[in-house]
Amino acid sequence: MKTKTLVVVVLSLLAIFLFWGPPLKFKAGGREYILSGYPWVSPGYARNGVILVGGVLTAVFLGLSWFMIQLEKRMEELEAEEAGNYPEEWAEAGLAGQAVESVGGKKDEW
Repeated sequence: MKTKTLVVVVLSLLAIFLFWGPPLKFKAGGREYILSGYPWVSPGYARNGVILVGGVLTAVFLGLSWFMIQLEKRMEELEAEEAGNYPEEWAEAGLAGQAVESVGGKKDEW
């Protein structure tokens, strides 16, 4: 996995933890700050809304992280194919470097 993808996934997981994790409070400059645990420290009348928004954002972060990982894998396969380095599955199946007929009748090289 490339560095950019790894950074995005780690930051997404960190954001999810900071939202749902236990409240982390600290004082600075005479004021108290809350770093995480927002659903658990929100006022009672707003808690359901905060949990709903958190659930939606968590799903979005996880979905986009999954999509980015899948996209990265596909890009690596295409780069390997262009360089002539075929995945092991292709070599094991005897497909690497062979010309095969596609649906349209044209020959494509795998």
